[in-house]
Amino acid sequence: MRHRPQEEGPGGLTALTGRVHASTGEPLPGVLVSNGRAVRRTDAGGGFELAAGGSGYVFVTRPAGFTTAAWFHRVADGRTRYDFTLQPVEQPVPFAFVQVTDLHLGVDEEPAYREFPDSPFGLDAAGNRVYRPVSTAGDVAALLEEISSLPTPDGRGVAFVAATGDLTDRGVPSEYGALREVLEASPVPVEVLPGNHDHYGHRYEPRPDDRPVDSFGMSTGTTTRYDEAGVGPRWWSMEYGGVHFAAIDWFSHRLGEDRALQEEWLHADLAAQPEGTPVVLLVHDQMKRDFFARLRRAAPHVRLLGSFSGHWHTCRTVTDGGQIHANTGNATFGSCDFTPPQYRLCTWDGADLEVRTLTRSSPMISLPEAGTRATMRPPTRVPGDVWSIRLPGAAHMARPVVAALPAGEGVRDTVFAAWGNEDDPEGGVLTLDAATGEEMWRASVASTVRAGTAYAPGGEGSSGVVVLTSVSGEVLALDPSSGERLWHHQVGDPLHMWVYQEPLIHEDLVFVGDVVVFQALDLATGEVVWERADLGKPENYIPVAHPVIQADTLLLGFMDQSPNTWGLDPRTGKTRWSSGDEPLLAPMAAFLADPDGEHAYTIRFGGLAEKLSALSGARRWEAQVDAVFTAGRPALTTPPDATGVIATSGAGTVYRLDAATGRTTWRTELADEALLAMGPYRKSGSVVVSGPTITGRGILQGTCGGRIYRIDPASGEAAVVARLEAPVAAPLAPVGENDVVAVTTDGVVRRLRVAP
Repeated sequence: MRHRPQEEGPGGLTALTGRVHASTGEPLPGVLVSNGRAVRRTDAGGGFELAAGGSGYVFVTRPAGFTTAAWFHRVADGRTRYDFTLQPVEQPVPFAFVQVTDLHLGVDEEPAYREFPDSPFGLDAAGNRVYRPVSTAGDVAALLEEISSLPTPDGRGVAFVAATGDLTDRGVPSEYGALREVLEASPVPVEVLPGNHDHYGHRYEPRPDDRPVDSFGMSTGTTTRYDEAGVGPRWWSMEYGGVHFAAIDWFSHRLGEDRALQEEWLHADLAAQPEGTPVVLLVHDQMKRDFFARLRRAAPHVRLLGSFSGHWHTCRTVTDGGQIHANTGNATFGSCDFTPPQYRLCTWDGADLEVRTLTRSSPMISLPEAGTRATMRPPTRVPGDVWSIRLPGAAHMARPVVAALPAGEGVRDTVFAAWGNEDDPEGGVLTLDAATGEEMWRASVASTVRAGTAYAPGGEGSSGVVVLTSVSGEVLALDPSSGERLWHHQVGDPLHMWVYQEPLIHEDLVFVGDVVVFQALDLATGEVVWERADLGKPENYIPVAHPVIQADTLLLGFMDQSPNTWGLDPRTGKTRWSSGDEPLLAPMAAFLADPDGEHAYTIRFGGLAEKLSALSGARRWEAQVDAVFTAGRPALTTPPDATGVIATSGAGTVYRLDAATGRTTWRTELADEALLAMGPYRKSGSVVVSGPTITGRGILQGTCGGRIYRIDPASGEAAVVARLEAPVAAPLAPVGENDVVAVTTDGVVRRLRVAP
């Protein structure tokens, strides 16, 4: 059994004593033992004494070179002694471990009918709404089996797996039972800690000892439902190969249930480490800078390597002060940022921690396939290629921008293509001559660019400005002709920014940020003109509804918020209107301005396409598409009969909606299996991330199956015009009369000729 307590029962003691010894019988001095608040080292005889109180558990920090399945005891009435027996084990350096997160293990049966392919709910035979497990025990077991046979740089395989929360989906006993069975049978040791879903059992199967906590209007949880007796205390530490690993319960910390207690223990745990000890923090959600500042004050002598987290269902890695902070997506199904199932392979060589992001595909490839640790092989040419080049890193949802820059007496079409590398955290923009693919210049920031770039032409004698924003809120303004840095700015706390919304340039302002901090910056200087830090709280659904200005109103939308839709004065940031407390589904797709100067279009979470007034937020019409998660910006086409809104769902169905009424004119399903399981909460099927592109050759649509379709705007008839080797998750950019620029997720950008 992976984790086994030796006693159960309620607390209530005045003193806790015991002895730590090796399985050979000799005492083990200097081993850390804790009651969840205080930390003590064993004496020369292996003994310890702790005051009562704390977390209700006594646990040993498994020291380097030793292990045990029974590393914790539940404090029991009438018992004063708690002994630990440790087995010697080889822990050579270098060693590798794997982080997985957000498994969401469920045990219910698949419903008979599902309205949407990306919804975790469906209907049973009686028509009742029922839960659909997104991960089964078999899925998790297969994941652990895969990891156990993973080749590692040291050649010895993975030493252990750290599962950073949301182990179960509903936190009920049946799910914990299935989890324990999987952990017991795992071919590789698994260390676990709770996430918010692991505390939700009271929502589904209430019982008298539930103590729900609701602080600051956040989701409620109860610490009594996490299976500490079966899988271990909610916070703990261990050592392996000279590295100290510390885990905390982020959700109860966030709710304020035991924040002070956990930090008292963590600070004491780190303070007890020798000078220079390398430390890794395991936590369900990414902690803020102020949390790490408190750690540094409490234990300035240790070397914090960084942290590993989940919760957001995204792939985002940030470095800060020499530390690496990896926020990882789901390991058994697609994530909410449309990245495929993934985990982190981490190698410690005694001096440095190397982190590699692996997708679960066949063959297995790294997300930043074109990153600094990957083979920079030339891209394969495909039919229709005018040119193709490989970016310095991978690409994802960031759209390429084609702009006509001044060049002598004329202009030169120029491509700005964003990229990112999750393994050596970095991102940037590569600027290419659109005619030849020749590189003009490149610029970089300290984390991946997920949101693309914005370009604004300049006046006479100026080539304008190009602006890019990293996922962690770093903003660069550059001269588009030379790449010269004009200014640099950081929005908010880089550890707590998830910027997937494109920068928006309007007149002399550029708008950047996310729901935590959204700012208007002076386009010439980068100085903050106004800031809103009251639009919502950080939550785990990234906002991808790129803003737009319509009717002199800045339209913003943020997922999982109330209000979730805003109309702001672009000059002052003051609210003109908001969606209020109405339980309105949040905008998910980018806003699209209508030529009438008043209205805009978006697609909300849940697949609700909408036309709204930018002046008031009033809805003019709504129409349903067939995917809960639809991120692509709609497009407008104007054939002779009527204006059509072209909307492509996240499941790969293209709709033409009448712009005046929202009525469906035609509907076309693209028969296209995704090359990777990139749909949120999905493991297979057709997936489309980007919106359609209107060109003189018709409607063009890229897919995660690596295909580009041309669709007739009048009939909806679709035909494949290009087949690429990797998913197309970014919008296509027209260039010239017959071509488009396409970027694939493996970091290849190419100019393609689309045949008539």
